[in-house]
Amino acid sequence: MSENWVTVSSKSIKKPSQVQKKQNGSASVSKPTYSDAPKAPVFGEKSQFDALTVVNKKSRPPTPKADGDVAKPKSSIPRPSKKDGAKKSGAKHTLEAVAPTLSGQQFEELYQKNRELFPDNPLTWLKDLTGNLNLKLDQLGQANPVFSGQPEDYPSCLIKPEVKKVLNKSIRDCSFDMLQVFVEQLIQSITTDMSKGFSVYGSQIVAQILLKYKPQLSALQTKKFQELVIANKNFPAKCQTIMWVLGQGGVHNLDVGLKVWSAVMLPVIEVKALAPYAVEYLTKLLKKHADGVDKVGSVIDMQQYFLVFDATFADNFSLHASLRKVMRGIILH
Repeated sequence: MSENWVTVSSKSIKKPSQVQKKQNGSASVSKPTYSDAPKAPVFGEKSQFDALTVVNKKSRPPTPKADGDVAKPKSSIPRPSKKDGAKKSGAKHTLEAVAPTLSGQQFEELYQKNRELFPDNPLTWLKDLTGNLNLKLDQLGQANPVFSGQPEDYPSCLIKPEVKKVLNKSIRDCSFDMLQVFVEQLIQSITTDMSKGFSVYGSQIVAQILLKYKPQLSALQTKKFQELVIANKNFPAKCQTIMWVLGQGGVHNLDVGLKVWSAVMLPVIEVKALAPYAVEYLTKLLKKHADGVDKVGSVIDMQQYFLVFDATFADNFSLHASLRKVMRGIILH
Protein backbone atom coordinates (compact mmCIF):
# COMPACT_ATOMS: atom_id res chain seq x y z
CA MET A 1 0.00 0.00 0.00
CA SER A 2 1.29 3.45 -0.89
CA GLU A 3 2.50 5.75 1.92
CA ASN A 4 0.03 8.37 0.74
CA TRP A 5 -2.99 6.19 1.50
CA VAL A 6 -4.52 5.19 4.87
CA THR A 7 -7.41 2.93 5.67
CA VAL A 8 -10.24 4.19 7.96
CA SER A 9 -13.27 1.99 8.67
CA SER A 10 -12.61 -0.08 5.58
CA LYS A 11 -12.79 3.05 3.42
CA SER A 12 -9.79 4.63 1.81
CA ILE A 13 -9.31 8.36 1.58
CA LYS A 14 -6.41 10.16 0.13
CA LYS A 15 -4.11 11.72 2.72
CA PRO A 16 -2.43 14.85 1.37
CA SER A 17 1.29 14.95 1.79
CA GLN A 18 2.33 17.40 4.48
CA VAL A 19 5.86 17.73 3.21
CA GLN A 20 6.80 18.04 -0.41
CA LYS A 21 10.32 17.83 -1.54
CA LYS A 22 11.58 20.46 -3.87
CA GLN A 23 13.78 19.68 -6.74
CA ASN A 24 16.82 20.97 -4.85
CA GLY A 25 16.11 18.45 -2.08
CA SER A 26 15.00 20.94 0.60
CA ALA A 27 11.70 20.40 2.43
CA SER A 28 8.90 22.98 2.58
CA VAL A 29 5.73 22.97 4.66
CA SER A 30 2.53 23.26 2.66
CA LYS A 31 0.21 26.18 3.49
CA PRO A 32 -2.72 25.22 5.72
CA THR A 33 -6.08 25.29 4.04
CA TYR A 34 -9.51 26.29 5.42
CA SER A 35 -10.37 22.62 5.86
CA ASP A 36 -7.34 22.16 8.11
CA ALA A 37 -8.56 24.82 10.64
CA PRO A 38 -10.14 23.52 13.86
CA LYS A 39 -13.90 23.48 13.71
CA ALA A 40 -15.93 25.62 16.13
CA PRO A 41 -17.81 23.59 18.70
CA VAL A 42 -21.44 22.88 17.98
CA PHE A 43 -23.89 25.22 19.79
CA GLY A 44 -24.63 23.81 23.21
CA GLU A 45 -21.55 21.61 23.23
CA LYS A 46 -19.19 22.32 26.13
CA SER A 47 -15.51 22.60 25.45
CA GLN A 48 -12.68 21.68 27.78
CA PHE A 49 -12.25 25.39 28.53
CA ASP A 50 -15.87 25.58 29.62
CA ALA A 51 -15.40 22.63 31.92
CA LEU A 52 -12.27 24.20 33.38
CA THR A 53 -14.11 27.47 33.95
CA VAL A 54 -16.86 25.69 35.86
CA VAL A 55 -14.32 23.93 38.03
CA ASN A 56 -12.51 27.19 38.75
CA LYS A 57 -15.75 28.92 39.68
CA LYS A 58 -16.71 26.12 42.02
CA SER A 59 -13.32 26.03 43.67
CA ARG A 60 -13.01 29.81 44.00
CA PRO A 61 -13.90 30.93 47.55
CA PRO A 62 -16.59 33.62 47.85
CA THR A 63 -15.38 37.17 48.32
CA PRO A 64 -15.82 38.04 51.99
CA LYS A 65 -17.90 41.12 52.81
CA ALA A 66 -16.55 43.71 55.15
CA ASP A 67 -18.18 43.83 58.55
CA GLY A 68 -20.92 46.38 58.76
CA ASP A 69 -21.53 46.55 55.01
CA VAL A 70 -25.15 47.43 54.42
CA ALA A 71 -26.85 47.53 51.07
CA LYS A 72 -28.31 51.01 50.64
CA PRO A 73 -31.62 50.90 48.79
CA LYS A 74 -32.51 53.72 46.44
CA SER A 75 -35.66 54.69 48.27
CA SER A 76 -36.16 55.15 51.97
CA ILE A 77 -39.23 53.38 53.29
CA PRO A 78 -41.08 51.48 50.53
CA ARG A 79 -44.48 52.98 49.83
CA PRO A 80 -46.85 51.03 47.56
CA SER A 81 -49.13 53.08 45.35
CA LYS A 82 -52.59 53.93 46.57
CA LYS A 83 -54.18 51.55 44.08
CA ASP A 84 -52.45 48.70 45.92
CA GLY A 85 -53.82 49.78 49.27
CA ALA A 86 -57.14 49.28 50.92
CA LYS A 87 -60.05 50.53 48.86
CA LYS A 88 -62.14 53.30 50.26
CA SER A 89 -65.58 52.29 51.38
CA GLY A 90 -68.60 54.16 52.55
CA ALA A 91 -67.85 53.30 56.18
CA LYS A 92 -65.71 55.77 58.09
CA HIS A 93 -62.48 54.16 59.27
CA THR A 94 -60.38 55.37 62.16
CA LEU A 95 -56.98 54.41 63.48
CA GLU A 96 -58.61 53.03 66.63
CA ALA A 97 -60.84 50.78 64.51
CA VAL A 98 -58.27 49.51 62.00
CA ALA A 99 -55.01 49.14 63.96
CA PRO A 100 -56.29 46.43 66.37
CA THR A 101 -57.43 44.27 63.44
CA LEU A 102 -53.97 43.85 61.89
CA SER A 103 -52.84 40.24 61.71
CA GLY A 104 -49.68 39.24 63.53
CA GLN A 105 -49.42 36.16 61.32
CA GLN A 106 -49.27 38.25 58.14
CA PHE A 107 -46.43 40.35 59.53
CA GLU A 108 -44.60 37.23 60.68
CA GLU A 109 -44.91 35.69 57.21
CA LEU A 110 -43.60 38.89 55.59
CA TYR A 111 -40.72 38.96 58.06
CA GLN A 112 -39.76 35.35 57.32
CA LYS A 113 -40.08 35.87 53.57
CA ASN A 114 -37.70 38.84 53.66
CA ARG A 115 -35.24 36.87 55.78
CA GLU A 116 -35.10 34.27 53.01
CA LEU A 117 -34.88 36.78 50.15
CA PHE A 118 -32.38 39.13 51.82
CA PRO A 119 -30.57 37.02 54.43
CA ASP A 120 -27.77 39.55 54.95
CA ASN A 121 -29.82 42.75 55.06
CA PRO A 122 -32.00 43.06 58.19
CA LEU A 123 -32.46 46.76 57.44
CA THR A 124 -34.55 45.75 54.42
CA TRP A 125 -36.72 43.51 56.61
CA LEU A 126 -37.53 46.42 58.93
CA LYS A 127 -38.17 48.86 56.10
CA ASP A 128 -40.52 46.46 54.34
CA LEU A 129 -42.47 45.84 57.54
CA THR A 130 -42.78 49.60 58.04
CA GLY A 131 -43.97 50.14 54.48
CA ASN A 132 -46.51 47.36 54.84
CA LEU A 133 -47.80 48.85 58.09
CA ASN A 134 -48.14 52.24 56.42
CA LEU A 135 -50.12 50.65 53.61
CA LYS A 136 -52.54 48.89 55.94
CA LEU A 137 -53.16 52.12 57.86
CA ASP A 138 -53.50 54.28 54.77
CA GLN A 139 -56.77 55.98 53.80
CA LEU A 140 -57.31 56.98 57.44
CA GLY A 141 -56.18 60.59 57.16
CA GLN A 142 -53.70 62.34 59.44
CA ALA A 143 -55.85 64.73 61.45
CA ASN A 144 -53.74 64.87 64.62
CA PRO A 145 -50.04 64.25 63.88
CA VAL A 146 -48.95 64.66 67.52
CA PHE A 147 -51.86 62.72 69.10
CA SER A 148 -52.72 65.43 71.62
CA GLY A 149 -54.63 64.16 74.63
CA GLN A 150 -53.57 60.54 74.08
CA PRO A 151 -51.41 58.41 76.42
CA GLU A 152 -47.65 58.42 75.84
CA ASP A 153 -47.64 54.93 74.26
CA TYR A 154 -50.25 55.91 71.66
CA PRO A 155 -50.58 54.80 68.83
CA SER A 156 -48.39 51.68 69.24
CA CYS A 157 -50.69 50.59 72.07
CA LEU A 158 -53.42 50.00 69.47
CA ILE A 159 -51.74 47.16 67.57
CA LYS A 160 -51.85 43.56 68.72
CA PRO A 161 -48.97 42.20 70.84
CA GLU A 162 -48.24 39.71 68.03
CA VAL A 163 -47.64 42.53 65.54
CA LYS A 164 -45.53 44.46 68.03
CA LYS A 165 -43.49 41.32 68.71
CA VAL A 166 -42.57 40.97 65.02
CA LEU A 167 -41.59 44.65 64.81
CA ASN A 168 -39.47 44.39 67.95
CA LYS A 169 -37.80 41.27 66.60
CA SER A 170 -36.94 42.98 63.32
CA ILE A 171 -35.60 46.05 65.15
CA ARG A 172 -33.30 43.91 67.27
CA ASP A 173 -31.97 42.16 64.18
CA CYS A 174 -30.40 45.47 63.08
CA SER A 175 -27.12 46.89 64.31
CA PHE A 176 -27.02 50.33 65.92
CA ASP A 177 -25.58 51.85 62.74
CA MET A 178 -28.37 50.31 60.68
CA LEU A 179 -30.97 51.75 63.04
CA GLN A 180 -29.38 55.19 62.75
CA VAL A 181 -29.68 54.99 58.96
CA PHE A 182 -33.26 53.78 59.36
CA VAL A 183 -34.27 56.76 61.52
CA GLU A 184 -32.83 59.23 59.00
CA GLN A 185 -34.60 57.52 56.11
CA LEU A 186 -37.81 57.28 58.12
CA ILE A 187 -37.87 61.04 58.74
CA GLN A 188 -37.20 61.76 55.06
CA SER A 189 -39.94 59.33 54.02
CA ILE A 190 -42.43 60.99 56.36
CA THR A 191 -41.98 64.36 54.67
CA THR A 192 -42.21 62.80 51.20
CA ASP A 193 -45.26 60.67 51.98
CA MET A 194 -47.15 63.51 53.64
CA SER A 195 -46.47 65.71 50.60
CA LYS A 196 -48.22 63.06 48.49
CA GLY A 197 -51.20 62.82 50.81
CA PHE A 198 -50.31 59.51 52.44
CA SER A 199 -50.80 58.89 56.13
CA VAL A 200 -47.71 57.91 58.10
CA TYR A 201 -49.25 56.13 61.07
CA GLY A 202 -47.16 53.04 60.36
CA SER A 203 -43.93 55.04 60.45
CA GLN A 204 -44.96 56.66 63.72
CA ILE A 205 -45.78 53.32 65.33
CA VAL A 206 -42.44 51.80 64.31
CA ALA A 207 -40.57 54.93 65.44
CA GLN A 208 -42.27 54.82 68.83
CA ILE A 209 -41.31 51.17 69.36
CA LEU A 210 -37.77 51.71 68.06
CA LEU A 211 -37.00 54.82 70.15
CA LYS A 212 -38.24 53.12 73.28
CA TYR A 213 -35.58 50.48 72.61
CA LYS A 214 -32.83 52.94 71.55
CA PRO A 215 -33.87 56.47 72.64
CA GLN A 216 -30.42 57.96 71.94
CA LEU A 217 -31.05 57.60 68.20
CA SER A 218 -33.28 60.69 68.41
CA ALA A 219 -30.40 62.97 69.33
CA LEU A 220 -27.68 61.84 66.89
CA GLN A 221 -28.53 64.02 63.88
CA THR A 222 -30.29 66.98 65.49
CA LYS A 223 -28.59 69.55 63.25
CA LYS A 224 -29.84 67.81 60.12
CA PHE A 225 -33.35 67.44 61.54
CA GLN A 226 -33.36 71.07 62.69
CA GLU A 227 -32.66 72.17 59.11
CA LEU A 228 -35.42 69.90 57.84
CA VAL A 229 -37.97 71.35 60.28
CA ILE A 230 -37.00 74.94 59.49
CA ALA A 231 -37.20 74.22 55.75
CA ASN A 232 -40.75 72.88 56.21
CA LYS A 233 -41.99 75.42 58.78
CA ASN A 234 -44.71 76.53 56.36
CA PHE A 235 -46.08 72.98 56.44
CA PRO A 236 -47.05 72.57 60.11
CA ALA A 237 -48.30 68.98 59.87
CA LYS A 238 -44.94 67.78 58.51
CA CYS A 239 -42.96 69.64 61.16
CA GLN A 240 -45.19 68.49 63.99
CA THR A 241 -44.87 64.88 62.85
CA ILE A 242 -41.07 65.13 62.71
CA MET A 243 -41.00 66.78 66.14
CA TRP A 244 -43.27 64.08 67.54
CA VAL A 245 -41.14 61.24 66.12
CA LEU A 246 -37.86 62.66 67.44
CA GLY A 247 -39.50 63.46 70.75
CA GLN A 248 -40.26 59.79 71.41
CA GLY A 249 -36.70 59.25 72.60
CA GLY A 250 -37.26 61.79 75.37
CA VAL A 251 -40.18 59.84 76.75
CA HIS A 252 -37.66 57.30 78.03
CA ASN A 253 -34.53 59.43 78.39
CA LEU A 254 -34.57 62.98 79.78
CA ASP A 255 -31.19 64.02 78.37
CA VAL A 256 -32.24 62.92 74.89
CA GLY A 257 -35.54 64.75 75.21
CA LEU A 258 -33.89 68.00 76.27
CA LYS A 259 -31.38 67.80 73.43
CA VAL A 260 -34.13 67.23 70.88
CA TRP A 261 -36.23 70.05 72.33
CA SER A 262 -33.39 72.57 72.41
CA ALA A 263 -31.98 71.66 68.98
CA VAL A 264 -35.13 70.95 66.95
CA MET A 265 -38.14 72.52 68.70
CA LEU A 266 -36.76 75.65 70.34
CA PRO A 267 -35.57 77.23 67.04
CA VAL A 268 -39.17 77.21 65.74
CA ILE A 269 -40.91 78.17 68.97
CA GLU A 270 -41.75 81.55 67.46
CA VAL A 271 -43.66 79.88 64.60
CA LYS A 272 -47.30 80.21 65.59
CA ALA A 273 -48.40 76.77 64.37
CA LEU A 274 -45.46 74.93 65.97
CA ALA A 275 -45.13 76.74 69.31
CA PRO A 276 -47.99 74.93 71.10
CA TYR A 277 -46.46 71.49 70.62
CA ALA A 278 -42.94 72.71 71.48
CA VAL A 279 -44.19 74.10 74.81
CA GLU A 280 -46.43 71.09 75.44
CA TYR A 281 -43.56 68.68 74.84
CA LEU A 282 -41.23 70.46 77.27
CA THR A 283 -43.97 70.59 79.89
CA LYS A 284 -44.70 66.86 79.63
CA LEU A 285 -41.00 66.02 79.53
CA LEU A 286 -40.22 67.86 82.76
CA LYS A 287 -43.36 66.58 84.42
CA LYS A 288 -42.45 62.98 83.63
CA HIS A 289 -38.88 63.40 84.83
CA ALA A 290 -39.21 65.19 88.17
CA ASP A 291 -35.59 66.34 88.28
CA GLY A 292 -35.71 67.68 84.74
CA VAL A 293 -35.84 71.40 85.52
CA ASP A 294 -32.36 71.35 87.04
CA LYS A 295 -30.94 69.74 83.89
CA VAL A 296 -32.26 72.27 81.38
CA GLY A 297 -29.37 74.65 81.98
CA SER A 298 -26.78 71.92 81.42
CA VAL A 299 -28.20 70.95 78.02
CA ILE A 300 -28.88 74.26 76.25
CA ASP A 301 -26.10 76.61 75.17
CA MET A 302 -25.91 80.37 75.77
CA GLN A 303 -27.72 81.31 72.56
CA GLN A 304 -30.52 78.88 73.33
CA TYR A 305 -30.70 80.20 76.89
CA PHE A 306 -31.36 83.74 75.69
CA LEU A 307 -33.96 82.43 73.26
CA VAL A 308 -35.76 80.69 76.13
CA PHE A 309 -35.46 83.86 78.21
CA ASP A 310 -36.92 86.02 75.41
CA ALA A 311 -39.73 83.56 74.77
CA THR A 312 -40.61 83.63 78.45
CA PHE A 313 -40.26 87.30 79.37
CA ALA A 314 -39.83 89.53 76.28
CA ASP A 315 -43.02 91.35 75.32
CA ASN A 316 -41.99 91.63 71.68
CA PHE A 317 -41.56 87.88 71.30
CA SER A 318 -44.36 86.41 69.18
CA LEU A 319 -45.43 83.71 71.60
CA HIS A 320 -49.04 83.48 72.71
CA ALA A 321 -49.68 84.78 76.20
CA SER A 322 -50.98 81.43 77.43
CA LEU A 323 -47.86 79.63 76.20
CA ARG A 324 -45.63 82.30 77.70
CA LYS A 325 -47.34 81.75 81.03
CA VAL A 326 -46.57 78.03 80.79
CA MET A 327 -42.93 78.76 79.98
CA ARG A 328 -42.65 81.07 82.97
CA GLY A 329 -44.04 78.34 85.16
CA ILE A 330 -41.35 75.98 83.90
CA ILE A 331 -38.45 78.41 84.24
CA LEU A 332 -39.46 79.85 87.62
CA HIS A 333 -40.39 76.49 89.09
